[in-house]
Amino acid sequence: MSKGLYSLIIATSVCFALAAGAQGKVTLGADGKIQITKGNKKVELGGEKVNVQKGDKKVDIEGGKIDAQKGDKKVEVEGAQTGDKEGTAGAGQGTGSDGSPSSMIEINGEGRRQTIHCGPKGQVQVNGSGHDLTVTGECESVEVNGAGNTVRVEAAGLLKVSGMSNSVTWKRGIGTAKPKVSRSGLNNSVRQDK
Repeated sequence: MSKGLYSLIIATSVCFALAAGAQGKVTLGADGKIQITKGNKKVELGGEKVNVQKGDKKVDIEGGKIDAQKGDKKVEVEGAQTGDKEGTAGAGQGTGSDGSPSSMIEINGEGRRQTIHCGPKGQVQVNGSGHDLTVTGECESVEVNGAGNTVRVEAAGLLKVSGMSNSVTWKRGIGTAKPKVSRSGLNNSVRQDK
């Protein structure tokens, strides 16, 4: 795990600890591990390991591996130190334009190289800068914000690009239609890759 990310997690956890102190329980172990609990919510910090849990939702970060789980759905990302990751849109649940269930995945931060598989009704949102991403499968929508991102999309119904100097290429729309394209900002490129 990068030192910057680990420092951010520590700082956030300390803020949670201070906020929970009046209403929850904060424990500092002899080994330096911090545990914050309040009802069914729990945050544990220690060494290179962070666990956050609320009911059936859980995120574990250890070394270069991130596991996110909600009920029986689980997403694993390995290689967090190298910036190379592969994931599946499906960690979050939303609603598609026709009212049916959809999946949403967000990519945040900077400099991630990742392949994302998008299922029907899937939505991908990219925030931050310097990402190099490949989106496979059919996405209902792909939204790119920030600066200096390169995103290659296999198929999408909507491509929305804002920010500065982002490059988005797409192979096809969904079905026989081309994707709808919305572009704002400065020096953004959206084009079909033939």
